[in-house]
Amino acid sequence: MNVADMIPRFSDFSLRTRLALRIALIAAVMTAVGVGIGFWTGTAYLARSHEASIRSHMRLASVALAPSLLSMDYLGLQRQLDMVMEYEGIIGARILDQNGHALLERGTMNGAVLSEPIAVEGAVTGRIDVAFSSQPIRTGMLYVLGVGVLLFIGFVPLFIYLVWRISGHYLLDLSRLTERVETEFRDVSPEYPGERRSDEIGVLASALHRRDQALAANIQALEKYQSHLEDLVQERTAALRRSEMLGRTILSGIPEAIALVEVSTQSVLDVNEAFEVFYERSRADLIGADIREVLLHAGRWSGNGHECPIGAFRDTGGSQPVQVKFSGVSGRAMFLEVAAWPVVNENEEVHQLVFMQRDVTEQNRVANLRKDVERIVHHDLRTPLVGILGVAQLMMDENDPELVRTYSEHIIESGRRMLEMLTNSMDLFNMEEGRYVLRPERFNLTAMIRMLDEETRPLREQRGVKTAFLLGDDPLDWHVSLEMVAEKRHVHSMLLNLLNNAVEAAPRGTSVALRVQRADAAWTLETHNMGVVPEEIREHFFDRYVTAGKPRGTGLGTYSAMLIARIHGGRITFSTNEEQGTRVTVELPLIPPSACSA
Repeated sequence: MNVADMIPRFSDFSLRTRLALRIALIAAVMTAVGVGIGFWTGTAYLARSHEASIRSHMRLASVALAPSLLSMDYLGLQRQLDMVMEYEGIIGARILDQNGHALLERGTMNGAVLSEPIAVEGAVTGRIDVAFSSQPIRTGMLYVLGVGVLLFIGFVPLFIYLVWRISGHYLLDLSRLTERVETEFRDVSPEYPGERRSDEIGVLASALHRRDQALAANIQALEKYQSHLEDLVQERTAALRRSEMLGRTILSGIPEAIALVEVSTQSVLDVNEAFEVFYERSRADLIGADIREVLLHAGRWSGNGHECPIGAFRDTGGSQPVQVKFSGVSGRAMFLEVAAWPVVNENEEVHQLVFMQRDVTEQNRVANLRKDVERIVHHDLRTPLVGILGVAQLMMDENDPELVRTYSEHIIESGRRMLEMLTNSMDLFNMEEGRYVLRPERFNLTAMIRMLDEETRPLREQRGVKTAFLLGDDPLDWHVSLEMVAEKRHVHSMLLNLLNNAVEAAPRGTSVALRVQRADAAWTLETHNMGVVPEEIREHFFDRYVTAGKPRGTGLGTYSAMLIARIHGGRITFSTNEEQGTRVTVELPLIPPSACSA
């Protein structure tokens, strides 16, 4: 057995012994702290008092030194300096004149130094410096501390013994009772230590005994019920997990962006994957965020509360789907349809809303494009109809059967073309969608231009404009056949639109020219008039609805011409200025793309 095993541990002592030792230790610590604080504060107080006393002594000395310093009486200065040195604690003193030169000095100036001016009738004639030490004060305080410590050491054992004796009567049964309480509850003894006592310990022992008896019975019942609850929790957890996985799978499969929103705070409670992708933020980042901040930060609407179905529901108790226009990543206009539906709890209260947004850009674009196609068709039909009416008017005044036959053929051809335009009203729609299939054919371009001449005649006469049809720089010979491979009806529509635009833009009394040139790889079809395109529409000349100065203009003629040139694999450009007028140039390949692939 080693020495460490022979030394008892603190936990091996009885409760009463530990209580006595703890109380004695607390008393010792508190006494030590009190003595330390008293020693420090007492020393500081006596030091301040000692310094104040020395400073008072210096003031008296400065008054006594003033006459001797004024008359430079060195004997008087020495006597006064000796009297200053007699004060307890002063270890050095010196007298200086008004220039700071030392006149007399006694002792050492190594301690704390105090200075006092020497004045005569308000004028400073010098000063006295005094060095002092606090050693006498510390010596006295240490003496007092030593006496207190000796008394404390003598009283601590007596204090421990008294506490131990007094606590024995009350704590012996309490220690035994504590040991009993620490045992397993199932092993309930017939009687607990101290249970027969009539004081507080007896009441406590009886209460603990009854408690342990009840606990032992309840523990057995709880263990059985716990096992049952664990089985139920496992089943419920598995069901909830399956339900959550099913819900997340359904939400993830929905293409619309969906968020669950708290009505009062408008904070996001949950989102589906489509919402994360659309707003480019993670689910963890979105949950807890303000739905308004999410939408406004993404630029989905201007912030007007009437545009937000959540704000409308909070203000009015109802909401309707709202369509919002915004600028996409590429700057292209996009449209969202946003709506909110209430989530009703078992008390018929609405605390949450399901926010859903759907991208309706494509639907809007298709709807608008259909309207555009209708407007283009109506625009293109007006010109042949005017031609039919003009030719019919000429027929009424014509007696030559050959001319009547020619006019009738023009009317039949124009009517057939109008029927084709109505039948194929979706061609331009498919062109813009990129789904149009080009069906080129060989036809006589000269015959087409001759027909355009007849169709535009009424408008030219109305506008007072002449026309010139050129092959290169020479007049076009109506008997020369120009064979072209393209989609005849669309080329006819494109040239008719460009000629009508040129006639309408040309100043009265001028002429409009249609020049045709054939190179090795492409046809060049160019209209020219002396009108000038307004500067405000030049950058958007081939866009939809761009028009200026024409009362009945739709702004669709150049747009449809651009589509037709594009599907033929060609391009269309224009130039305009005051000196040269306006030229619109169409370049079409000799062999269109679909003909090449065929």
